[in-house]
Order: sequence, then C-alpha cells, then structure tokens
Amino acid sequence: MKHNSSYNKMITKLMLTGISETQYPMLASGPLTDSKSSGITKIASRLIQEHSSYMAEEGPVIWDEIAKIKVYVEKRNSIDEKKMYTEEESQKLLKTTEDVQNILEHISEQEEKFITLTDIVNKNIYNIFNQYIELSANSEQVISKICQKVGENTKPPLTKEHVNEEDIIKATSTETLNYIVADLKIGSSTGINIIDYATEQFDIETYDGLILLQAWIIMCYRFDVLRMGSLDMSMTFDYKDAMEKILAQRELASEILDIDDLESAYHIEETEKLNELKQELTENLNINSDYTHKLINELEELIILTEQREPKEIEELESDANQEAA
Repeated sequence: MKHNSSYNKMITKLMLTGISETQYPMLASGPLTDSKSSGITKIASRLIQEHSSYMAEEGPVIWDEIAKIKVYVEKRNSIDEKKMYTEEESQKLLKTTEDVQNILEHISEQEEKFITLTDIVNKNIYNIFNQYIELSANSEQVISKICQKVGENTKPPLTKEHVNEEDIIKATSTETLNYIVADLKIGSSTGINIIDYATEQFDIETYDGLILLQAWIIMCYRFDVLRMGSLDMSMTFDYKDAMEKILAQRELASEILDIDDLESAYHIEETEKLNELKQELTENLNINSDYTHKLINELEELIILTEQREPKEIEELESDANQEAA
C-alpha cells in the first residue's frame, strides 16, 4: 500500500515527537524533521523515516480492517436467531457467524503482530534519537579539535575562538552553512567562494565531509576576524595550505561513526524480527475482497429477511419443523 510523502512525514513526526512530551516542540520542528539536513543529522533522519515507514505502510491497512470487523460484528449482532424460521435459514446464519468469527480472530492475530512491530519501532526510534544526540556532541568536539590543530599551524595562527563559531559548529545542513557564510560574508578576504572551493575538494554532504566543511568555514571566519581586527587589509590567507591541513584531519572526522554498521552505531535492535513481522502483515492483511463482499451481502440478506418478522420461541420452531417432517 503506497502513501504520499505528506502522510509519511506526518507519521515520522508523530513517532519522533512521541519520545518526549516535554520536548515535543523541539522534536516537532527540530533538525530530524528537516528534509534538507546533512551529515549525521541526515543519517539519523533517514533511519527514523525508514522505521516510521513500517507504521505508515501497515498501520492504515490494519486500522481499516479493524473498522470493517466492527461493521461485520454489528450487522451480525443485529440479527435475532429466533427470527430464523427454517433449518436452511439457521444454517446460513450459523455459516455467516462462523465467517465473522474467523475474520475477527485473523485480524486479532494481525493486530497483535502490529503491536509487537510498533513496540520495536518505538524502541529503535528512541535509540536512534539518543545516539544522534551523543554523535552530534562528538561531532562538535571533533570540529573544535580539528580547528585547534589546524589553527596552530596556519600562517598567521588562527587559534582564537569567536562567538559566531557556535552557529557554524551546530549547523545541521549545508543550506544553513551557506546562509551563515553569506550573512557574515565569510571568506570575502580570500577572493574565492569558500563553499564552492570546499565542494571541489571533498563531498560536503557526507557526515565526515560536513565536519570538514564546518572546520574550513571556521578557519576562514577566524582569518576574516583577525584581518579586520588588525586593520591590515593587506594581510593574506594561504587558504590552499589551510585546506590541505583540514583534509589531513579527515580520519579524525571519520572515527565518529562506522558508516558500514549503522545498526550498532544507533543501537538498532531486532531488525530481522521487524522485517519478518512486516512481511507477515503485508501477506496476511491482503484479505480477499470477494470473500468479504459476499459475507456483507449474506449478512444484509439476513437482516432484510428478519426485519419484519416476529421472533419465534423454540417450541414454535420445533413444532413447525415437526409439521414439515410429517
């Protein structure tokens, strides 16, 4: 069953915001719901979306079937057995009753599977969120460490931190970084577009690439501040050398996360069971529409048949049966 992207987004936000009532506003509008996120945030967001898709695909189907079951049961309960005047009518009612019961039991089994699936999804989304917070903190520390190492070896040295660096370090997308660079006119003294230059050197959309980009922007920003503070507009920045020194720190950035084992990194559990439940639900919720349509018709026929009848007591029914036999 396919669902549009807005529905998937709604389910993702619902699952994510269910983590905490007190942090609901932050979670609802935070970086993990931003479709334009980059780096570690993009990875965590994708993992959460993947888990939420289990709910988006199977949830509406089982809710729809549960609603249908309620209709079947209500229709069956509206039929009075005492208004069945013949053996044939009684057998027909018995058969439809058994059919309703069978569907009820089948959907109840699927509902239990869906509840188990939901529990696994909720637990994994909670784990992904917590690990994302930890990995983001590690990422910020690594950016600061790279800036310190590189800044000690640039000419001139660029080790002094500045207030706007926090915005650069905490940025969760290249879009945000582009905005910060444009707003603060970072790199204007280098004579190049520093984002375009970085893009030529490495993939800025990977999680470690984003870290290098943030460190690179900070180095350029520090030089801008130093140059302006010195009032020496002739001061130059060997940006090519600075970039080489930043690229040399890629291994440090790559140590934060094993991209080949995201399940361990984000503490994702019971993936095999989750996929088994998904497959079982997909197969078992594909209920034969012809069968259910026939059941509804039979129930409707019995309802129409008994609407104008008065119920007969067992003695009357037995007497009628004996007369027919005689």
